[in-house]
Amino acid sequence: MRKRILFHFHTSHSVDSNLMPQEIVEFAVQNQIQVLAPTDHNTIRGSREIRELAEAHGIETIIGAEYSSDHGDIIGLFLQDDAYSRKASEIVQEIHAQGGLAILPHPYRSHHLTDDFLHSFDGIEVFNARLPEQLNRLAWELSVMLKKPAYFGADAHLSEELGLVVAEIEMNNGDELIDAARKGFHPVSLTQTTPAMIYRSKMIASAKSGTPIRYLQSMAKMLKARIKGAAL
Repeated sequence: MRKRILFHFHTSHSVDSNLMPQEIVEFAVQNQIQVLAPTDHNTIRGSREIRELAEAHGIETIIGAEYSSDHGDIIGLFLQDDAYSRKASEIVQEIHAQGGLAILPHPYRSHHLTDDFLHSFDGIEVFNARLPEQLNRLAWELSVMLKKPAYFGADAHLSEELGLVVAEIEMNNGDELIDAARKGFHPVSLTQTTPAMIYRSKMIASAKSGTPIRYLQSMAKMLKARIKGAAL
């Protein structure tokens, strides 16, 4: 049996997202998604809120977050509590100490990749909807080389991005959800986002952080990207 999952998305608990937990759960109900794996920046608050809302619909929630570190972002899944260090090796240790999985997202964007860092992970995100094809291909090759399970994520910050990446978890008889997730995902649909959507999330971050100049700069880039996209 396979369960459909949305992995790697952000809620309003992240500075660069306006996705409300209720909106995400409603999307899952309408699209037959059986598992949600939220990954807010540096907090599991969004995951906990989604879990409370999703339980009434029979949807499972993997408590997770995407943590900033001195080597780049680290995703923790099946967490009981937040990781509080910002040192990469210590974050992975905190995740593993509570029985969670450490996943390396978008390895070729904003990461310092060392052998120890790479080998500490339980899996690698090989498709991220916000990355160009060549970087996703490199991530796939990395997972094959390291013999790490593959994960597929939308990295969604906006409602329009939620369904861009849908994957499935293979559930064998007697499997707990973490046992199945440990083996990686099977892709169902993989669609890349647009530059305009990425700039919109930057606008959200600028608005939340109170930086109007950055907001206007991001808005200008978003409009330019929309015009360029419409002209193609």
